[in-house]
Amino acid sequence: MSLRQKLILVSVVMISFIALILLWMIFLNKGSIVINGKSPFYVDLGKITNKLCDQNKCKYKLPPGTYSLKAFKDAYTEDSIKIQIERGTEMYWEPNFLYLPKTEKIKERFYIIFPDLEENYSHNLDQITFLLEQNYNLKDLPQNFNKIFFSDNGKSAFINSDGDYWLFDVTKNIATKLSADSIDSFAFSKSGNRLFYLELNEDDKQMLLETTTINGGKQTIVRFLKEIENPKIALSPNGLFVLIYEKDFFYLVNSETKSRRKIDLPENLNPTFQTWTEDENLLFIGDANSVWSFDPRDEIFKDLQLPNCKLALTLNNNEIIFIKNILDESGDGVFVGETSSNKVAIKYGTKEKEIIFDIYNTKENTFTSHTTTLDKEMKLERFETKDGKFYFLSEGVIYEIKMGE
Repeated sequence: MSLRQKLILVSVVMISFIALILLWMIFLNKGSIVINGKSPFYVDLGKITNKLCDQNKCKYKLPPGTYSLKAFKDAYTEDSIKIQIERGTEMYWEPNFLYLPKTEKIKERFYIIFPDLEENYSHNLDQITFLLEQNYNLKDLPQNFNKIFFSDNGKSAFINSDGDYWLFDVTKNIATKLSADSIDSFAFSKSGNRLFYLELNEDDKQMLLETTTINGGKQTIVRFLKEIENPKIALSPNGLFVLIYEKDFFYLVNSETKSRRKIDLPENLNPTFQTWTEDENLLFIGDANSVWSFDPRDEIFKDLQLPNCKLALTLNNNEIIFIKNILDESGDGVFVGETSSNKVAIKYGTKEKEIIFDIYNTKENTFTSHTTTLDKEMKLERFETKDGKFYFLSEGVIYEIKMGE
């Protein structure tokens, strides 16, 4: 064999060897990552960035090694993972895309409008729903009233007029006088059709928890042999459970069985907000330092380890919203009414550029954190939920925080 033939043979062998190495590196020495998600989304594989995945399952082959992967989806949070790829193995990853809530202007709010009145009176207009279906013009109110407190839905009101108590149907402008000596505390059911109140019997100084309907039917639920000092009442949505707060405990009253239990609050809990699941199976109660869930049937408190909350709202039966924005009353006043003679001042909070909140899933026992960036600084007056939707009010205008596509 000549020298020239030997050189050619060596060259062929070397080229074949290099080809085999390249074949090994490019095609054989690889593992794969399968990424599942609702398409379309983009994947950053390190050296290959922003690769489009237009199917719900995408498979990528990668040489062995450690990779920091990222996944992106329009209008959703990004997700990332650090993963080890080995030759001949197939790994799986499903990015956790969380929808970035958006705000949408809905409409201007409706109001409860008072007639021209010269008397001074207290009210809770800053607590009733801003999702009224129409304006309600009040008339035929009891004379010389000094307190008027509305149900959350604005359709009923409790009125104190010179020691007389009235239940007022806002939709029909009809007042029904209550037969009660002295009412210390009260609360409406979610529908506004039932009023629960604590009445002090002047004869024997017993305190009665009673309920009456908008049509006038009265019923005594339980009796307390002593007067409760400065009580506060809170109800489950349909009034099955009544909470009567006193210092560091509350009475849990079942309005159907007419039974009551004394429940000690968790240490250092000074409740400033509470909300129930729609089925009345769980109460969420808390202050700025802690949030607790409470099962009224087994009477067990559970610390959710969620500080710095200002408000709790029920989104649906399985999801509770905890708002972290600071809502105070240092802002200017807005007014309820149409003419200068019937304006009622209400305070709202300072301007905010974003809305920060957590959503707790009661079934999965998980939290997800959300931040909604607003187009501009806005005065956040109130937050509400209705029919599984999340709303806020700013300077008389209703906005929806959209939680999904």
